Amino acid sequence: MKFNYIILVTTVFFFGSCKLLTGISNPKEKSKEKLDSFLIRIGCDTSNNYVFLEDAFDSLKNLPYKPNWPVGFRPIQYKVFNSSGSLISQYASCEGSYKKLKIFETFPPKNIWPIDSTQNFAADVKMYRNYSGSKLNLDAQKAELNIIIYWGTWMGKYGKGLLKELTRYKKKHPGHKVIIYKVNVGEYFVN
Repeated sequence: MKFNYIILVTTVFFFGSCKLLTGISNPKEKSKEKLDSFLIRIGCDTSNNYVFLEDAFDSLKNLPYKPNWPVGFRPIQYKVFNSSGSLISQYASCEGSYKKLKIFETFPPKNIWPIDSTQNFAADVKMYRNYSGSKLNLDAQKAELNIIIYWGTWMGKYGKGLLKELTRYKKKHPGHKVIIYKVNVGEYFVN
């Protein structure tokens, strides 16, 4: 009986609360300058830095993260699309430590759980805007790997670590064209 209770609590905790696992705080609205300053301070460039279209973000919160997962947004995550625009890898902190899972030891990054093969780069990009609110004209064919990472200054050490790790991953593979698209979550929205 006690063992079943532990399994139930662990499962609910695992699928229901990345926030508890990662110690993130609530996002607060920030200016573009403050967000860029944060990226520079942790060693990430400010190119390819975007924000959510507010309605798209609200819709995303009502979808499952991966097939057979509960509905809800996982804040510390990335998606990898190939040059054809197909989703080939997806990770969120709720899946466990990316270091222990050894996700970045392969090219492309390893995928741990099944993904929704209907997701594609073009549809994903429609949810994002530049800081002025203009639509994006991004093409998956420009890179071998197109990595979209959701980030925020409020995500704590784990969020910073994932941003830095993806930057290192790109540098580790100079023979491959990798573009990292950074999408701020919850600190700067456009309508």
